[in-house]
Amino acid sequence: MANTLQFHQDPYTISFDEVGNAFESFYSYFPEMMGNLTNTLFTFKFGQIWAHTSTNFCNFYGNQYEASITTVFNQTNINKKTWISMAQTANTAWECPEIYTQMNSYDTVRQESELKEVDFEILESTYNASFLKDKNSQGGLIEGNSLKGGYIVAKFEKTSANSFVYLNNVGIKYIDSPLNNR
Repeated sequence: MANTLQFHQDPYTISFDEVGNAFESFYSYFPEMMGNLTNTLFTFKFGQIWAHTSTNFCNFYGNQYEASITTVFNQTNINKKTWISMAQTANTAWECPEIYTQMNSYDTVRQESELKEVDFEILESTYNASFLKDKNSQGGLIEGNSLKGGYIVAKFEKTSANSFVYLNNVGIKYIDSPLNNR
């Protein structure tokens, strides 16, 4: 009997913004059919009709989901940087359970970090936090190595997203960390 390669990916829904003429978001739900009437989106799942209104966000077919966005920051990605801090323009601080760079801590283990909601402080109407250290290095999140690399990836997450939350803008501060012989 020959081995067959099998691939499975959970289905999801992609939204399209007709005004912006672009695909703009992925959703965790997967309806059997959908349509709209006036300003309300209706979907069908398990033979039932569901109305998606703006009163209970991130709730699909009776399941409450979190909101999340994963993005890459790579301005001048060929230049090595030491990542310093993050500023969020949002109505509430979004935690970052996954932060990583392309640099390795030990052999093949990549640099990883995180920021909890409590790590952010409001300064001039934005949520600011200094990056913690590489949790895979000696000393961990507090005393470990600084995050370095040409790019940094951050997953922003809001677990209590049943009311309206937004993340409008994120700024990342860094200092150049060029490799040299001095």
